[in-house]
Amino acid sequence: MRIAAFLGLSLASVHQAQAQEFNDDKNFGLRLSMASAYDNNELRISDSQAGLPGLEKGDFSITPAIQVDATAPIGRQSVYVAGSLGYSFHQRNKQLDRERINLTSGVTLSAGPGCTGNASFGYSRQQTDFSEFREFVQTENTSETRNITTNVSCGAVIGLRPSVGFDHSVASNSNDARAISNFKSDTLRGSITYTRPSLGDLSIYGSYRIGKYPNRLGFTTAPTTEKIEVFSGGISFSRNIGASIRGAVSLGYTKVDPNLAGVRPYGGSSYSADISWRPNDRLNFGIAASKSVQQSSSLDISYSIGRSYVVNGGFAVSERIRLRFGAGLSKQDFRESPLLPIVGGRTKESGVYVSGGVSYKPPGRITFGFDVRGGHRNSDNRQFDYGNLVGTLTVRYGF
Repeated sequence: MRIAAFLGLSLASVHQAQAQEFNDDKNFGLRLSMASAYDNNELRISDSQAGLPGLEKGDFSITPAIQVDATAPIGRQSVYVAGSLGYSFHQRNKQLDRERINLTSGVTLSAGPGCTGNASFGYSRQQTDFSEFREFVQTENTSETRNITTNVSCGAVIGLRPSVGFDHSVASNSNDARAISNFKSDTLRGSITYTRPSLGDLSIYGSYRIGKYPNRLGFTTAPTTEKIEVFSGGISFSRNIGASIRGAVSLGYTKVDPNLAGVRPYGGSSYSADISWRPNDRLNFGIAASKSVQQSSSLDISYSIGRSYVVNGGFAVSERIRLRFGAGLSKQDFRESPLLPIVGGRTKESGVYVSGGVSYKPPGRITFGFDVRGGHRNSDNRQFDYGNLVGTLTVRYGF
């Protein structure tokens, strides 16, 4: 799991508006934005690294972007596209100027009584967050990911509803030195859910994932491609209580089998929870927690066990002014690859952040926002400790 990036474009939900060429069944939303940010530690470096040549610790950036959200029905099916396109420009670290792309497109399907399906393609591309790098001297790198996700479920509104799905992911890096961490993963998952509106949804789930690092074959004297197999299963429960409380929790067991003797296996608990509470129209709270096994195309590891705990909320001062806040804690345990010679690496770390912001929407289509976010990382290798503070002013225009 990635330590949360502290610099980024924050885009709110798109206001859906009907363009002249769309009828009532076709939704189209578009939002333009300009984000200006100052980060006092753009490169996520420790104080001991701050004086190294070529490293500009603090930096100012601007990111123009466009966000689109469009859905069109085709008979009983529908197609959709959602996401954002932007580009970040930096005042001092020009080598970090990079496109920021995050798009998802897909189709929702309806076939026969009670059967639904979804197939989607996701693509993202951006400058890698420097908190993910393990070397003492940072280098710029463009991360790129492609995801294909499919899912089919059948069943009545009340009763048992089985589902199966398949995911394929590819993650790559532009920097040759980091291409050794490019990976591919395939996941097969299934579940059986008992659903009843008055009680909620109770599921038994399971999944099998195989993740490979194809570029590590031949990097040393490795006789085979490095890979991990991940088995996971458990139970989950979700329920809405009126219109004010919504929640979903899961508890399971995860087992990781690496194919290389030098990588430590893992067997232990996995969990997730996401609960939101809206006591009235002006106030809302949310909490989330998770523990899972992940791969990374930036870190020189085999896999990691990540835990995350987040709380957030908002308050409407008036119809035009809204406040928001957030805080989070993340922890990671790294399982290093024996194929990669790590000098001064780290085996575990934790990160914490707090954030706050305000938005103002005058009459019309423009919204102004200002956010402040600060964080700190602690590692078992102090060379990787850092702190940073970023302030972002955003102007959005939606139609």
